[in-house]
Amino acid sequence: MVGHLLVVTNRHVAEEFARQTGASSGSECAFKQSWTGKVVRPSLDRYQEYQQPEESRLRVTEVVWIEPDHRYDVALLRIDPNSEDGENPPPPSRSTLPGRA
Repeated sequence: MVGHLLVVTNRHVAEEFARQTGASSGSECAFKQSWTGKVVRPSLDRYQEYQQPEESRLRVTEVVWIEPDHRYDVALLRIDPNSEDGENPPPPSRSTLPGRA
């Protein structure tokens, strides 16, 4: 978490379910459609780890930004404030808060 309801991920991950729709700024994005024509609705499992049975799914509501320069593998996603299991999303990482190192 890098901000309130903002998650950073890899560009190549976001490109699996979203595409840039703007010229080249990376800030205009849309979810892709599946082969059936339905809009893809991705989610994140914040506990996803090898051999970790617990889950907490957070629905991705928006792809805020995908880095257009392929030298940098980064994208920003906005998540729903309510997880599927009723848990609150995690707070932003302390290192991303102003004045923190």
